[in-house]
Amino acid sequence: MRERLSAGDTDAQVFDFIVARYGDYVLLKPPFKLGTLVLWLGAPLLRPIAANAIMLTVAASPRDSAAAAAQRSAEVGASPASARPA
Repeated sequence: MRERLSAGDTDAQVFDFIVARYGDYVLLKPPFKLGTLVLWLGAPLLRPIAANAIMLTVAASPRDSAAAAAQRSAEVGASPASARPA
């Protein structure tokens, strides 16, 4: 870009060169067209999908109640000596 500006190109010419070489994806605000549809709609479509995935993961995780923790603690404490076969 610096080379093109020092060669005498205007800002618009440099801008057009960059877009022609790399496409609309390098623009801060790309035009809304079929080729840039993913850029415009990707984030809004992925947000609800990610939120649902997080909610399903949290809902599927086991809940650890105090009673279950106490029961596991009692089982672990009593089992090593009495569980051995003779």
